[in-house]
Amino acid sequence: MGAAMGRAVVPVAVAGMLAGTMWMSCNGGNDGADPNEPGDPAGPEDNGPGDGNPPLFELDPAFPEPPVIFLPAPPHDEEMEPPTLDPGAGMHSALTAEAIASLRSIASRDPALREYAFAKIGDSHSVSSSFLQCFAEGGFDLGLHTHLLPAIGYFGVAAHEGVCSLGRESVATVAGIGAWGLMRDDPSLVEQELEAMRARFAVVMVGTNDACQGRVHNYVDNMLDMFDLLTRRGVIPLVSTLPPMADDRHLHVRRFNAMLKAMVSLYGLPLVDLYEAMLPLPYMGLRSDGVHLSVDWNRGGGMAACTMSGSGLAYGAHVRNLLTLEQLERARRSIIEGDVLDLEAEPRVGSGREEDPVHVDAMPFGEGLAARDSSWLPASELPVPCGADWRQDLGMVYEVLVEEDTLLHAILHARGGASGLVEIRAAGEASCVAGDEMEAVAEVAPGRYHVIIRQTPGYGGGGELLIGITSAP
Repeated sequence: MGAAMGRAVVPVAVAGMLAGTMWMSCNGGNDGADPNEPGDPAGPEDNGPGDGNPPLFELDPAFPEPPVIFLPAPPHDEEMEPPTLDPGAGMHSALTAEAIASLRSIASRDPALREYAFAKIGDSHSVSSSFLQCFAEGGFDLGLHTHLLPAIGYFGVAAHEGVCSLGRESVATVAGIGAWGLMRDDPSLVEQELEAMRARFAVVMVGTNDACQGRVHNYVDNMLDMFDLLTRRGVIPLVSTLPPMADDRHLHVRRFNAMLKAMVSLYGLPLVDLYEAMLPLPYMGLRSDGVHLSVDWNRGGGMAACTMSGSGLAYGAHVRNLLTLEQLERARRSIIEGDVLDLEAEPRVGSGREEDPVHVDAMPFGEGLAARDSSWLPASELPVPCGADWRQDLGMVYEVLVEEDTLLHAILHARGGASGLVEIRAAGEASCVAGDEMEAVAEVAPGRYHVIIRQTPGYGGGGELLIGITSAP
C-alpha cells in the first residue's frame, strides 16, 4: 500500500455523538447539493426525521453505550491504492434456479412493468451525482469489467421510450431521509416513484440516517412495509447492505445490516453486501465526514466515480457503482433472460438443536422465517429456559464463535402476531449470559456461545420472526 495508507489513528469519544459536528456528520445530505462534493455536510435543517419521529440522537435505551473505537484518520483526496481482492467476489447472494423462480413469481403480479427500468430508493448516497449517473453520460471506464456493458445498454436510454434509469433523479431518493420518511406519506415517496417509473426493479439502499437513531425495530417495521409494497406490485427490490460509518455509529450499522439480511432472507431478494466490500478499502471507503462514500476527485469530480481501473476501486463510491452495476446485470441475465447464474446457495449448517445448532459463520448474520416454518423445533428439544416463568412453544439454537472480547447482540423482531424471547449463553452452560424479550446484549470473552430463540405461545400461529446476530469488538 502507498503512503496514503498510513496508520495514524484518532480516538472518537462516545460523547462526541451529541456534539454538533457529529450531529451533522450523520446527515444524509446538504440542502440538495451533492453530499459527495468536497467540503463539509450542511447543518441540521436537512438532518433529522420529520414530525412525529424521535430526535436523531435519542438512542435506543435498551442498547448499551458503545465503546470507543479507533479508526484511521480519513483521507483528503490523496492518491490511494485499491485492495488486491475483487470487490465483487462473493458479495452477491446466489441466483439459483429456485431463487429465480421465486423472483419471477413476484414479477408476474404485474407483467406490464418496464423490464428495462429500475427505481432508485435511498438517501444522500443515492441522490449523489456520483451514483450511476456517469454511466448514463458516457464518462465511465470499466477497466477489466467490460462484461457489464450489456447492463449499461439495457438500463440506459437505448430504444426504451427515452427512459434512462441510470441517470434519473428519483422522487424516492432524498438527502437526510430514512425509511420512515420514504414510507410515511400518502402516497409515500416510494409509491410516487413507482407510479412515475413503472419499473420492474428497485435499487434499494436506505438506513444510514435510521442507524444514527439506533432504533432498529422501527427501521425493520418501515422496511418490511416497503418490501411488502414493492413485491405486491410486482417490483423486485435489488437490496444493498448499509455502508460502514466511522466511530461508535459503526456498531449500529452492524445491527441494522443483520436485520436487513434477515428481511432479505424472508422475502428471498437479491442482496449485495456493500458493507463487506468497503471494509478493506482505505479508510473503509469513507470521506472525511465518516458517513459519505469517498470519490477520487483527482479524476474529475463525481463523474469519476464510474472509473473501475487503476486506483479507482480504492474509493467507496466507485466500489458501490461497480457492485450495483453487477447486481443489475445479474438481474437482467437471470430474471429477464432466464440464465441460472449459481448452481447452489450457501448451505445452512445445523438443525437448530442444542447438540446440532445452526452455525453462524460470519456476522452480521440475519435470517427470516415464518413462525410455523418446519425449521423450528418443539420446546421438548430445546434447552430449559433461563427464565423460570418463560413459556415457550417452538425455538431454534444458533452457535457463534467469538475470538476476542466482544459485545454480542442478538435481536428478534416479530410481526403478524408472532412473539418471542432471545437468550445468550455459553455453549453447554445452563445459565444465561443475557436474556429478554426481543433483544439480548452481553459482553463476552472468547469462546462458543448459543443464541436461543424461543417463540411464545398464544398468538394464533401466524406471522414471521426475523433473527439478527452481530458483534462489536
